[in-house]
Amino acid sequence: ESGSSNLAAPKSTTNPERCNPERILRFSMMANSTSTSKRCNLFSPVKVQDQRVVIQNSYSEKLDGILHETGSTEVVILCHGFRSCKDKILMVNLAAAFAIEGISAFRFDFAGNGKRRFHYGNYYREVDDLQAVIQYFEHEKRFVAAIIGHSK
Repeated sequence: ESGSSNLAAPKSTTNPERCNPERILRFSMMANSTSTSKRCNLFSPVKVQDQRVVIQNSYSEKLDGILHETGSTEVVILCHGFRSCKDKILMVNLAAAFAIEGISAFRFDFAGNGKRRFHYGNYYREVDDLQAVIQYFEHEKRFVAAIIGHSK
């Protein structure tokens, strides 16, 4: 078998090429190369529905998120950077880049970021938030193809 990956093996319903790390990196570069001051306006042949999703972490805090739903079983989780939020242009454009390829993407605010201001957490709290997000999608029978973070 050529090439190795640290990602878990895709389920049988998943096309392995869709979860290829090099391909995911290309999407990241594509989103980053677009203007950082405006939303990219890329044509997508895939019908995408943006759905608001609220997930509760183990501290009973609500994590606001947007699921860019393409109907795929795969989902990529997008984690914003320090003192940032899910609505920054980089996160929005990155989600759009995945949607163009037919891969659902979920961008969310860590507790204390975005509209719900509790306090800025530490890395342990953010790991807890991320674990709550992963468990949510596992419960929904989704395959987390990748977790992409920025600036931490």
